[in-house]
Amino acid sequence: MPEKNWFPVLDLYRLLVLTQSIAVQQVKSNSAILDKIVHWSATFSQLSMPTQLMSLRVFCNLFHSGGVDKANDQGCIYILQNEERYALIVDMISKSLSSQVEGIRLTAAALACNLALYVPRNGSDQEVQMVSSMLEYLQTEEKDDVIQRMLLAIYRIAQGNAAVLEVAKALEPNF
Repeated sequence: MPEKNWFPVLDLYRLLVLTQSIAVQQVKSNSAILDKIVHWSATFSQLSMPTQLMSLRVFCNLFHSGGVDKANDQGCIYILQNEERYALIVDMISKSLSSQVEGIRLTAAALACNLALYVPRNGSDQEVQMVSSMLEYLQTEEKDDVIQRMLLAIYRIAQGNAAVLEVAKALEPNF
């Protein structure tokens, strides 16, 4: 199916994964839809705006426990327990922060906040990439909602994370 036809599928799917039991089933069965979205990351900025937005929202909706239950949170399980998948989703977030569409930037920052609840804070390449991207785009972002989410994600990732703090200081953000 061509990418332009995926919007209705993604729109329904993002609502379905809000139901915990469906999210569990989709993650455990290695959903073809989730895998399709992840593998769009290489060309993510070339996808249509609705496809980009719904793709990010699907991943946002996989997170259910708000950081309370890492072992059973489907977003955490799906994204963080596979290094390649984690890297590709962080890449999607980074690319989305440069979008001209506020909704895409806001959703990418929200997904970064969700991920920031669970990252191991070990200075991984993904943590450094997320913080670096957010620090870069934070300096030109004009929307308060996006700024707040990026700052929250940066704080959550950088807290007690010497490697990320070192990189953040080296970037010398000017805001």
